[in-house]
Parts: sequence; C-alpha cells; structure tokens
Amino acid sequence: MKTGFAVLAAGLMSTGLAACQTVRVPDRISVTSLSLSVDATDPAHGMCQSFALTRQDVSAFFRVAAEVGGAEFHDRSVILPCRYEGTLTLDGETWRFSINAGGAGRLYKADGTQRRYLCEQRCKKVLAHAFGGD
Repeated sequence: MKTGFAVLAAGLMSTGLAACQTVRVPDRISVTSLSLSVDATDPAHGMCQSFALTRQDVSAFFRVAAEVGGAEFHDRSVILPCRYEGTLTLDGETWRFSINAGGAGRLYKADGTQRRYLCEQRCKKVLAHAFGGD
C-alpha cells in the first residue's frame, strides 16, 4: 500500500513539475526606427502612396510572415518600388529590417546574418490595411 502511494505521489509531482515548465512567449519585437524608401525612377512608384506601415505593423509582419530560405525568397518574392526600412530589437538582439510593398521582408545584421520572410495568406489578412487589402 505504501508503494502504491509512493508511485501515485511521484506521478502527481511529475505532472505538477511539467505544468511549471517555462512556456515560450511570442518573440518580443521593438521597432526602434522606421522610414519609407521609394524608388522614384520606377514608373510604378505612384502605388507607394497607399503603402503605409506603422511600428505595430512591422512587429506584426515579423510575427506572422513565413520565414523562408534564400532560394524560395528569390523565386517567390515580389519586389515593388517602395519599402520600409529601419531597426528593431528581436529577443534582445538588434537587427536592420526591410519590408517591401510586395510582401517580402528581411532581417539582417552587419555580420551578414539574414532572415527572409514572405507575407502571404494569414499575414496579408492581418496587415490588409498596409498592403492595399480590404
């Protein structure tokens, strides 16, 4: 009987300890600078008037956009004549960023480290106002 209680107690303790494990919270993103860059020599630059991102939009973009490899980014990204650039802090690390009006985004550091993102279905729903959606 004592053995049964010991096994039951050990089982309850392990369940309790599992419940106390750290739960990962979403990446913390703080945008520290933000500016619009437009290639005025591109004939399509007029569409840039409707492309507007806030600091909150930049944070949302990097939370919901899909991170992809370099080849996929190259093949699937749509590059338009306007983009937002700036700096942000992601989980305590400082990155430069670029988000193009076509929904392609990058994080990069001076050491050459890069992360590439594509804003598709879910992302464009979250940021419809910024990317010309309904």
